[in-house]
Amino acid sequence: MEKHASTLNNALHMLREQTPLLDQNEPAAYVRSFLNRAEDFMETHARYGSPLYIFEQRVLLDRLEIFRAAFREVLDEVRVYYAVKSNTYPEVAKNLLKSGCGLDVSSGKELSDALAYQCDDIIFSGPGKTYDELELA
Repeated sequence: MEKHASTLNNALHMLREQTPLLDQNEPAAYVRSFLNRAEDFMETHARYGSPLYIFEQRVLLDRLEIFRAAFREVLDEVRVYYAVKSNTYPEVAKNLLKSGCGLDVSSGKELSDALAYQCDDIIFSGPGKTYDELELA
């Protein structure tokens, strides 16, 4: 019980803190990182056509660690669940699963996919479930 009280106190402290303003150079640097790679993107487009989806596994996993670290600074326990509806490309979910994340799914299709990826840590949320979806859950 004491461990949970500490986590709740840390979360309350975080909520009371004012969010610092974003350094205006940060968004420009982010955009510049893509512009600097424009030639690579154009070559990939020429090779594979359009529409084109480029998945950068290392970037995804680096961002996951940054995300986790931000919460670990103030919370004793952190569990990350990826909202599959935000990007249904299978490699995103599969890589996050390998990195210890759970999946947050809303539809029967998303739940079926999560089970096919052998995910055993699933949040199945949202309204309007069919009997078949509930049975699957």
